[in-house]
Amino acid sequence: MKLHKIILLLAFILIADISYSYNFDINVNDTNEVVYFDFNRYDLKPEAYPILERVLKVFAEYPDATLEVIGHADAIGSYDYNLKLSERRANTVAEYLISKGMKRSNITSKGMGKSDSVATNLTDEGRARNRRVEFKWHNTSNQEFLPGVNAIGDIKDNQWTGFISNLDTSGAAVEISPESIQSELQWGNNKITNTNLKLIPFNPKLQFIISILMDYSGSMFINNDVPGISLMENAVKSFINSMNDNTYIRIIKFGSSIDVIQNYTNNKTLLLKAVNNNSQYRDKTSMLKAVLHATNINEYKNDPLVVKYIIVCSDGEDNNSDFISVKDIISVARENLIRVYCIGLMDFDKHSYPPGLNSKAENDLFELADETGGYYFYNQDSTTLSKYYEIIQNQIYKSYNISIEWDKEKLPPKGTTVTLVITVNTKGTIKTFRKSYIMQ
Repeated sequence: MKLHKIILLLAFILIADISYSYNFDINVNDTNEVVYFDFNRYDLKPEAYPILERVLKVFAEYPDATLEVIGHADAIGSYDYNLKLSERRANTVAEYLISKGMKRSNITSKGMGKSDSVATNLTDEGRARNRRVEFKWHNTSNQEFLPGVNAIGDIKDNQWTGFISNLDTSGAAVEISPESIQSELQWGNNKITNTNLKLIPFNPKLQFIISILMDYSGSMFINNDVPGISLMENAVKSFINSMNDNTYIRIIKFGSSIDVIQNYTNNKTLLLKAVNNNSQYRDKTSMLKAVLHATNINEYKNDPLVVKYIIVCSDGEDNNSDFISVKDIISVARENLIRVYCIGLMDFDKHSYPPGLNSKAENDLFELADETGGYYFYNQDSTTLSKYYEIIQNQIYKSYNISIEWDKEKLPPKGTTVTLVITVNTKGTIKTFRKSYIMQ
């Protein structure tokens, strides 16, 4: 992060600085809002037009939002051919929406080829589900934080258990009433609703364990004044000072090396001392390795009274994590129900709307947060960094335990890829959480 770029950043108010999660939905990202294609074709089928009309209605209501159009293909044919075919499918949809009045500047399109299947490519039905275009909405305005649903959980037998948060336009977690939430499990042309859904507000007597990861790699140091480091440290101190007695924090600092400066404790004096100590220049960035290290919580792994979080503050410029991938971390985090929150400190020219298009650094942070039920923030104004920690704290203490059960007799066989869809209706605003799982 360069000093002159920080100086040039406008001091937006807090809600202008918060970035966005794919979990935001304006009643678009459900299974009905997927456009499907015939084999080896990229022209629109008749059933696509009602779907695209609904997309246009959303844009009319949210003219400052941007739409990402993502094309996919099945696995028949070469990688290069399917990549081009998926791009053509995305372009066909995007051009239709533009022809009907959507601004070109509000649409991006890309093709994923055959790399992101949602169903098996061994059957005709599975391949038909993979020949598709999906939509993701993102906010580009400096007016509001778009609401959404964040969740993390896993399916075992006939039950999905996890945590869920309902976010309002300020980024704060707000109440979810049992009557406002619904769920479906979908696969192929099949879907079933839950037989039982339990929603339990977090018990304030639960124990919260939080690993705070602080980046001291070379790119975080600006000249000799290191304002990026001091801002990060002050924000963490503010977070520590406002934590409750049931919160236990671990301080991890990383660069070329990864050091646990202070293990889990609720002693604020020890934690504040840890923030001040060992703040030296650490050369390379082992960000992914550090996050994976933070998921190692064997002593708390199966404790139902412990809620687990990781908060990463970094510019994301990883160059020292060997062969560790974001997907490796996501898999471990989901298994252990660890929610990851990320604050991006990269240069402005490496940030994008939607996040992650201009740099792998931001994409890694964004994907980590989005796929683990956390949240990604881009720190557009360095002076408000501590506010993000306040918002994270609010979301941590105001989440819900959730369990969803289905009739065992109606479930698909093990190995089937299913999609869980949870919808929350907050005063007429529909927000949707969607994630795919493999039945175990």
